[in-house]
Amino acid sequence: MIERLSISKTSDIRRPGIAAAFNVEGEKRILVLAPTANDAALTVGFLRQASLHAEVCCDMYDLCHRVNQGCGAVLLAEEAIGSASVAVLVQTLGNQPSWSDIPVAIITSGGEASQTHLRQLSVFGPSGNVTLIERPFRPSTLISTLEVVLRFRQRQYMVRDLLQESRESKQHLEFVLKAGGLGTWQMDLRTKVVVWSDTCKANFGLQPKDEITFDVLMKMIHPEDRDRMVRSMNRSIKSGTDYHAEYRITIPNGEIRWINSNGRVAYSEAGAPLHLAGVTHNITERKRAELALLESESRFRELADAMPQVVWSARADGRVDYYNKRWFELTGLNQSSAPEGWIPLLHPEDNPKCIKAWKHSVSTDEPFEFECRFPDRERGDYRWYMIRALPIKDEQGEVVRWFGTCTDMDEQKRWAEKLEHTVVERTAALQQTIHSLETFNYSIAHDLRAPLRAMSGFSEAVLQDYKSKLDDEGVEYLERIRRSAVRMDRLVSDILDYGRLAQQEIPLETVNVEEVLSKVLADLHSEMQKSEATIQVQEPLPPVVANASVLNQVLLNLVSNAFKFVADGTTPTVRIRSERIGDRVRLWFEDNGIGIALEHQEKIFEIFQQLHRSEYSGTGIGLALVKKGVERMSGTIGVESKAGHGSSFWIELPGAVS
Repeated sequence: MIERLSISKTSDIRRPGIAAAFNVEGEKRILVLAPTANDAALTVGFLRQASLHAEVCCDMYDLCHRVNQGCGAVLLAEEAIGSASVAVLVQTLGNQPSWSDIPVAIITSGGEASQTHLRQLSVFGPSGNVTLIERPFRPSTLISTLEVVLRFRQRQYMVRDLLQESRESKQHLEFVLKAGGLGTWQMDLRTKVVVWSDTCKANFGLQPKDEITFDVLMKMIHPEDRDRMVRSMNRSIKSGTDYHAEYRITIPNGEIRWINSNGRVAYSEAGAPLHLAGVTHNITERKRAELALLESESRFRELADAMPQVVWSARADGRVDYYNKRWFELTGLNQSSAPEGWIPLLHPEDNPKCIKAWKHSVSTDEPFEFECRFPDRERGDYRWYMIRALPIKDEQGEVVRWFGTCTDMDEQKRWAEKLEHTVVERTAALQQTIHSLETFNYSIAHDLRAPLRAMSGFSEAVLQDYKSKLDDEGVEYLERIRRSAVRMDRLVSDILDYGRLAQQEIPLETVNVEEVLSKVLADLHSEMQKSEATIQVQEPLPPVVANASVLNQVLLNLVSNAFKFVADGTTPTVRIRSERIGDRVRLWFEDNGIGIALEHQEKIFEIFQQLHRSEYSGTGIGLALVKKGVERMSGTIGVESKAGHGSSFWIELPGAVS
């Protein structure tokens, strides 16, 4: 084939080609079919020198297969076309899509073609875009011819892409319209013929197969809305403005629906209206919601106006947009004017604090609450109000509105101020009374203890000086007098301690429990020796928040009780330990004493309660003192015990940082 072209193999025919104009590699290739493989290879090499993308096809079937995959043009030698094979090519070209018309260039013999070849070429007829190139010809002629047909083929591919984009845009538009429930419609203004999409028909309660006419449409529109809809349409046609209408329709099953219709008029070049096209949307649910909202708002306003409180609402940004009647009665503002903010009416002392609190609530979505004063037109001064507001949020948690009230609390506030003044006065009077009672108590205690000490002292002196002159009964009487005087003196002292503990201020601080316990054990050393008691201290004992003096008194009572109340013949054993319970410290005092029955375990902490009065000495105030002291230090006390099996007393106090 290359020889028949009479082209020099060394000719430089390279020039800028049109390969870059194609998007896909296969779309720019030239499929070459020659009588021999050598001719085909030489031809392809020649075309590639000219920067054209060419490929060799081994036979007609291979060529048709590659055509179906995409190509820019087909180059055939007349000798390669047979009657059977050309039918395959004609069939392939006949199956092209509508946008495609593949260029076919056929190199024919010079001079008169044979009748056989003419008949073979004629079969392409209207099914092929055929260009004949007669031998001999210049190489540049072949290259130019192929470049022309490739440019033609490029335009075909551009048409294909435009068609594809158009189809995709149409599909996308149909998808969006359907997703939004929008139906499309068009009406020829000359013939009144209407065309509706399936979605448009569905909006009107119709099936896709149902026929629709302008008269059918008019009958479906509610009689009260029909004239208004026609006026809107005519106004749009005459003025050229967009068409907008909302109207009710009655669908075939009798249901009433609301339709929103929007459209635009298309005009001819002469300015005559041709057709009106647009979309419809079923807005029934929206209309129902609007109606329900209007009814709800009406009920809300009626209820708000009937309330004695000021009721108001604000937008999400905090700007007030509604007040009930009570606000205008209170302020004297004009109800017909736009709502004015309540902040300018505040008492000057309340204004900056209220503004700060309201801005904080709006920025954080936290409920708003503030006590402030508004002018009282009747009294000529200010009244106290409690302002409260709550944020109303949507499904996403975003604030959409604020609803608030202003409640008159003037009388409550004035009574509170009066009560506070009364409390201050009575507290001062009570403190004075307490001080007088304390003075009286100390005086009485002093007056009581003086004769008690005299009774005890004289009894002991008589026993020392005149015991030998008294019989046993007289000695016993004097011992009873002395013991009673000592017990009474101790009782008076404990009562004074209890009263002082209940009334005096007790400052709290970090206290080292181990140090306080060490002092207590030192004070009780002689008593422990007499009873041969064993004290086991399980350290460490964590520090607590307490009062060292009161804690000393508490521990003294608990430890002394632990080794005092034991059965005869039993050596007292006391174990002291601690445990942490959260941020608190519990101190345990465990003994092997006589124990306490369950029914008495609450009673023993009450004043003047003594379970074994005849067997053990005591005033019945010790554990009451312990409980009062622990409570004054923000602590608690308890006991775990069983009669005859010892007792475990515990106190629990706030723990301190070590």
